[in-house]
Amino acid sequence: MATAIKLDTLKECLQFLEWLHKDKKNGVKTKVATQLSNRLTGKYNNVDHQQIQQALSQFLTNVSKFHNKLCNKANQKQIGSNPNAVLDALLECIPKFLAAMYFLRYNVDPGFSKLDGGGWQNYEPVGTSRIMARQLEKYLTAPLGSKEYGVIPGGFSYNELKGGRYGYRQGSDMANHLEQICEKRDGQYFRDVFSTSVLLPTSGAQESNTANALALVRTFCGIVAEEAKKGTGGGQLISKLNEHFHEDKRICWNNLKEHCAELQKQFSKIFTSQRFSFTGFGREVKDLKEEEFAKETAKWLRDNLATVKTNLVKIKIDETTMKNTADYFTKNLFPYGFTFDRYNFGSGMTPRTILNDNWRSVINELRKPSDGLHKLKTILEGQECPPEKKDDEKESDKEAEGTSNQGKKTEGTPNQGKKSEGAQNQGKKSEGAQNQGKKSEGAQNQGKKTEPSPDQNNGQSEENLPM
Repeated sequence: MATAIKLDTLKECLQFLEWLHKDKKNGVKTKVATQLSNRLTGKYNNVDHQQIQQALSQFLTNVSKFHNKLCNKANQKQIGSNPNAVLDALLECIPKFLAAMYFLRYNVDPGFSKLDGGGWQNYEPVGTSRIMARQLEKYLTAPLGSKEYGVIPGGFSYNELKGGRYGYRQGSDMANHLEQICEKRDGQYFRDVFSTSVLLPTSGAQESNTANALALVRTFCGIVAEEAKKGTGGGQLISKLNEHFHEDKRICWNNLKEHCAELQKQFSKIFTSQRFSFTGFGREVKDLKEEEFAKETAKWLRDNLATVKTNLVKIKIDETTMKNTADYFTKNLFPYGFTFDRYNFGSGMTPRTILNDNWRSVINELRKPSDGLHKLKTILEGQECPPEKKDDEKESDKEAEGTSNQGKKTEGTPNQGKKSEGAQNQGKKSEGAQNQGKKSEGAQNQGKKTEPSPDQNNGQSEENLPM
């Protein structure tokens, strides 16, 4: 897709990032950090280009350590020094590169054994012969265009990989370097879900960015939820979202508010402790300039949600496929930018439980034809909203409702006339008294109806979201 810089293999991504790391003459890192800061200004509350530069430098250093240990020579993919072009290339590279890093880490890190990972931990990256190559080496030397592993192929030739004591002796030796690369740090705005999605002129809806796109929807709906708490009918937020719409078509606040609440319930089932996360970085609402962030995000969602939904449709959720969990994770999790939540190590949960407990139902809900992401796209494209009632109309409705309820209370009046019949039959009075006692019992039971159902608040409690 996209940028003029080819970044379709792990080799090409590593060489591009190595060049960005080593470039001193043109000061590209500084220019890229400044350019990213400029693009984010007005959408974030505090963006410091120096903080971005420091975080980028540390990230590139970690990548370079892995690259130099893996290859006989850490070659560079030198490109022009235009900061806009370099930033676009970086934002395109990050999701696919990180998806490959998480994929590799899952397969070589023995810490993932409880999740059926770590199967390549004892394999050598470079064997004694190509015929005897194991899975780790096969991945690293998979050619351009290979779809076998879901993530971008390695793309290296056999003689480019470093063997012996100077390289990685076995897969598990990679784990520490891979963990450092995958670790999320606060200043990494280049891996923000907004950056890898909205800021890309080419779309940002590629498969490797799918989970990040969902995290972006979650943030957008989080902004809607915060505005809904104010009870302003959308306030400045809905005004900003509707700026480019004509009078007869706009985003209906109530529809947006209600559907976002439903989506948030779904996200809370997967993007949470001991479940799943995403390769990017998700900011909290308090870190954002809400109206501008939401406006830019809504535009991107209108243009790209259909593609994101198509990506979700490719994820298999049938029981047969999910039986082989290691194979399932490598083909249906990492290629789409999903990862395990950082607290999932040693959680005691079986992989089968993790898949069956919410994952399947959430993916299914989000990709439903007339619900989930499709419905959000429809709302954001604008609709003919029902006219909002004026305050006096709302008051009139309340009065009419009250009158109706009073009418129901008077229905018992005709029976009062039957009290005179009681003079002829005193026994019936005592029977009536017993029945009145039952009425008062019924009144008590009616009071119980006002108690909230235990299920009413499901999915509404606040939680610490995985970054």
